[in-house]
Amino acid sequence: MPIPRETQQLIEQALTMVRKDPGHHLSPAIRFEIYKSFGNSNHTNNLSSIKEVRKGEDVFLKLSLADKTLGFLSILTARKVLPIWLDNEAAQFIDNDEEYSNDPVEMLKIAENVINNTLKPSRAYVDLCSRFYNGLLSLEYTVNEKIYCVALAAYSSLEVTLCGIEGLRFSSHKKVNYTDEEVTYGQRDFAAFATRAYISIDTGEAGNWRFKNRNSEKYVPLVFDPQKRLEFWEWWLTQAIPQAWELAEGVLT
Repeated sequence: MPIPRETQQLIEQALTMVRKDPGHHLSPAIRFEIYKSFGNSNHTNNLSSIKEVRKGEDVFLKLSLADKTLGFLSILTARKVLPIWLDNEAAQFIDNDEEYSNDPVEMLKIAENVINNTLKPSRAYVDLCSRFYNGLLSLEYTVNEKIYCVALAAYSSLEVTLCGIEGLRFSSHKKVNYTDEEVTYGQRDFAAFATRAYISIDTGEAGNWRFKNRNSEKYVPLVFDPQKRLEFWEWWLTQAIPQAWELAEGVLT
């Protein structure tokens, strides 16, 4: 089955817009419309069993093709910036045990296993809400902002895989008028965090980025490269989305 015509049209429109924009931004509102164009979501229709999973019931999610596409897209997006983590000294801070883990590689593997029905979502949901959540809290003190964005992109990918568009933490395109430079860390916009990691230059010391809202001299702002942003979004629109669709089609239901 080819990628939906509506999706392809939105991709073409987004490419034109991101190339014309002086800063090469791709707004969350446009991405939101692309996600919806994948088709019917069992999350939205309450058919995915996520409510049962949240209660601890041991069931598999009944993901639609659109749900799987969004999940795979989030995984591919987060994996795009994994080399930033793996090539950095931050890798030594991986805390991976029964109570804490901040390993983005593990987060993305679990997300993939959920889509492939090789891991019970109840186990993944517990990891999301406790082990990985606690791991991210400890990571805030040990890495700079750029590296933290890599881990948060992976964490957001797992939440979106489990919860669908709801996992992005916004309910309406009217509320998504921020940029990747402005996204808050309470959101789960995997694409914004991956972009932020990919395009930024971070000269701040580990942990000091946490002071940015306190007018502290310790905080060193990120520097963003517009050309790198264009490079990222062109990849995301022309390669990542079609690949996610292909991977979703290949998963046996």
